[in-house]
Amino acid sequence: MVLTSRWGGCWVLLGMLLLSLLPARTARALDPDRSVSQYAHTTWRMADGELPGIPHAIAQTTDGYLWVGTGGGLVRFDGARFVPWVAPAGDALCECAILSLLAARDGSLWVGTPRWLYRVKNGSAKKYPLRAQINQIVEDRAGNVWIAKSRLIAPDDAPLCRITEAAISCFGAKEGLPFKTDGLAALAEDGSGGMWLGTVHGVYHWTPQQITPHLPPPLASASGATGVLALLRQADGSVLVGVGQSGEGLGLQRLQDGAWRGFRAHDANGTAWAVSALHADRSGGLWVATVRDGIYHVQRNAVDRFSRHDGLASESPDALFEDREGNIWVASSQGIDRFRDLPIVSLTAQQGLSGDHVASVAATRDGGLWVGNGNALDFLKDDKRLHSLTGDDLLGKQITAMLIDHRDRLWYGVDVNLVVREEGRSRMVTKPDGGALGVVIGIVQDGEQNIWAVTTGSPQTLHKIRGAQVLESIPVPKSATGRAIEADVREGVWIGGARGDLQRYTGGKMTVVASAGDGNGIGGMWMERDGSLWGATSRGIARWKDNVLRIMDSRNGLPCNRTESLIKDDAGTLWVYASCGVIAIPASELNTWWSSPNAVVKFRLFGLLDGYVAGSSPFSPEVAKSTDGRLWFANDRTLQVIDPRRLPANRVPPPVHIEAIIADRKRYALADGLRLPALTKDIQIDYVALSYALPQKVKFRYKLDGHDATWQEPGNRRQAFYNDLRPGSYRFNVIACNNDGVWNDTGAAIQFTVTPAYYQTTWFRALAAALTVMIFYLAYRIRVRQIAAALTARFDERTAERTRLAAELHDTILQSIQATKLIADHARHDAESKKPGELNDAIVSISNWLAKATVEARAALNDLRSSTVEKNDLAQAFQCAAESLGVPASMRFTVFVEGRARDLHPIVREEVYRIGNEAILNGLRHSGGDKLNVVLVYAHRLIVRITDNGTGIAPDIARSGRPGHFGLLGMQERACRIHAKLTIGSGSTGGTVVELAVPGKMVYAEHHYGMLKRLSKKVAHCFPRRQAATDDAKGPM
Repeated sequence: MVLTSRWGGCWVLLGMLLLSLLPARTARALDPDRSVSQYAHTTWRMADGELPGIPHAIAQTTDGYLWVGTGGGLVRFDGARFVPWVAPAGDALCECAILSLLAARDGSLWVGTPRWLYRVKNGSAKKYPLRAQINQIVEDRAGNVWIAKSRLIAPDDAPLCRITEAAISCFGAKEGLPFKTDGLAALAEDGSGGMWLGTVHGVYHWTPQQITPHLPPPLASASGATGVLALLRQADGSVLVGVGQSGEGLGLQRLQDGAWRGFRAHDANGTAWAVSALHADRSGGLWVATVRDGIYHVQRNAVDRFSRHDGLASESPDALFEDREGNIWVASSQGIDRFRDLPIVSLTAQQGLSGDHVASVAATRDGGLWVGNGNALDFLKDDKRLHSLTGDDLLGKQITAMLIDHRDRLWYGVDVNLVVREEGRSRMVTKPDGGALGVVIGIVQDGEQNIWAVTTGSPQTLHKIRGAQVLESIPVPKSATGRAIEADVREGVWIGGARGDLQRYTGGKMTVVASAGDGNGIGGMWMERDGSLWGATSRGIARWKDNVLRIMDSRNGLPCNRTESLIKDDAGTLWVYASCGVIAIPASELNTWWSSPNAVVKFRLFGLLDGYVAGSSPFSPEVAKSTDGRLWFANDRTLQVIDPRRLPANRVPPPVHIEAIIADRKRYALADGLRLPALTKDIQIDYVALSYALPQKVKFRYKLDGHDATWQEPGNRRQAFYNDLRPGSYRFNVIACNNDGVWNDTGAAIQFTVTPAYYQTTWFRALAAALTVMIFYLAYRIRVRQIAAALTARFDERTAERTRLAAELHDTILQSIQATKLIADHARHDAESKKPGELNDAIVSISNWLAKATVEARAALNDLRSSTVEKNDLAQAFQCAAESLGVPASMRFTVFVEGRARDLHPIVREEVYRIGNEAILNGLRHSGGDKLNVVLVYAHRLIVRITDNGTGIAPDIARSGRPGHFGLLGMQERACRIHAKLTIGSGSTGGTVVELAVPGKMVYAEHHYGMLKRLSKKVAHCFPRRQAATDDAKGPM
């Protein structure tokens, strides 16, 4: 199948030209000295279901998005998600296989399919009338787009087309291109205005003036996918030609000055590769995709192959692509592979080591490296294993610790022996009695060139060696037992114990100088030239200096506490191999921490995504620095190297885009000034930062102007959520940084408005405020009226009471006084004619009337006071009232209660009592009977019934009372005030019946909420009658 990658040479040339015009920080490429297996490798397989079809082509547009042409359509990738691209309604992009892609410099994306050509720009697609299979699309330096077509409908159709802003020009048989229906499979610009054309049978060099064929005999019988599939122009003017079949004169060929030559690099023969795609990366490396052998990477020093056995998705890749960050992408029928640089590089058996059991490493002065690798000692130079010591040369089977001394001699432990190798010969170092030293776990050389070796056993033993002779063997105290040993810059050794004790042996004496803490075992150690000591412990990084031991741990900001080994590079940076990765702490931070032990240090962490492989070794040294400044770490499995001076750095700020605004689960088209509907609650804003090296390490910051006071730190999350936005205008800003902390401070922004509901608008709020003021004003006026009504009711009540009192005085005391006056006047006028006995009778009569007036006054006063004494017991109150009024001996007074007595409202209870008291008074004085009964009925109404067996009452008196008397009138007014019904009349069997029925909601306390208001209205209704009664009362007085 013919794919986009087959025009890789032209694309790379144009890309390199563009890169030369861009800032230097954007030109990043993979390290050319690494094999493919030493790059970070990520695969998205078809079986994972993320792609809608087989990927055929990859391109990256100027906005940073990566586009994948698949058998199921066009897909956009943001580093985290593959999203099928859907053309807007009315646009013509077909849902078909995408065979070729071109990301043009103007930001558009050209899309080639088996039948049509499309141009996607600004979210819309335009269709071009080129009815053929579009195999490759190339943009030249002038911005013209060239199209290579095949499967032409007619023999005279043109296989080569050029599209400019003004027109489409096609070149075919009439212009001297004799390709018939086979068409073109590959294109490459020649750098001088012409084009190299790849066909089934060879290569043509086309210029506007002439066409030059280059048709090698091996391709004379080629057909379909066995012809030329890829072209790549070289800097020297030659062209690399990739043929889809291998063999003599086929495979990867170099066409130069009209001559064909098989491509050769180092020991590789390019004719053995059936080539499907070519790509030259920015570092000068050549990538070759083959039909059935995976990919080849041609470096400066070697040719490296990476196949399905190594993890490639397929043995038959179709396309190669390099993004702006230098990552290499490979498309195949089984998925997509990506390769990126790593700060930490691993060397394993795959890179030529004898095995994967690296437990110790030591650097030589000539730039070499000795690696203790299980049952072999590997010697490396320039990252290549030159030879290994095994078997008899090794003098044993299992390598343990190592040392390169000042004479460049190699000391190493093997099995239970110590061996020294010099000038290509190895010999054993034994005890004075010829016995083996034991399993060597550490070897060092002090400032006086003494060799010190620690061996296991019970107890551990420290051996001092000079030349090749063991001078003394010192038992190591149990508290100092461990694997950490470091030579003193003068004489003696330092031993880090597994229990945390730091001990020094010098001058024949073992001394505990400090403790890192109980159980804080000390691992690897490294000594400065000034005699200070660094130690890797299980609880942080220890430093011994000036007789002071301090620990740097997570309280100082370290990402983890457990450390295994450490070393300083040439710049003074401390590199620590820890359980969470490799930690690099600059010298300035170390100095700050030493002067301020509580300071938080700044560091850089290289973790799993940076190539770190966790592990630790029981032997030393676990870390070494080679002469070129690189640092080497052994972790009991792999050998890892990091170059502090050449750390890969991603200097490309990630383009930032806002992809969607979703409000209440509805997606809205992005547009500045977007208006969201009223009452919008849940808002989700999706955004991306297009960095493909390590999308997991991309970090975001966002801020919503109008809501957020500061920048929010969501980490790697790609959505912002808001559920408390009030109506108003907002501006959402988002920025991001790539995996190396390079920020795009411009980022992306969008303005939107949450529309207010009618009741959230300014005019509605103003109206609501006005209504609120009005309501408060009305409430104030109503309250004033209520208070006025209450005061009026109280004044009316007092007036009514005065009226009643006037009537009482009129009916009782005043009448008695009036009678007394009449008797006195009569006696005074007839005094001369009266006999002394008659005058005495008059005086006695006056005395009797005055006594009666006194009794009546006292009764009136008791009547006024008695209701305030009894609270809710009306029966007891009526009983007391009758007794105070004086029940004649000939009359029987009885009070009956029906139902459960209930609490009564004080005001209503007072009125009921006054009415009942007046009725009892009238019965005692005027009934003429010998029985007076009071019945209280507590039901849904309160009924007070007062009956006697006297002479009864005339109907006219029952209606309006006796002339000049106000007792009955006062009873009727009180009943009116409390909404009660008062009935006065004669009984069916004689006597008088007075019945008062009071509604329960008026009299019972639980029903009396708001009674005062109703009472005040009723008082107002009854007030004229009371006033009239008052006026009448004033007359007689």
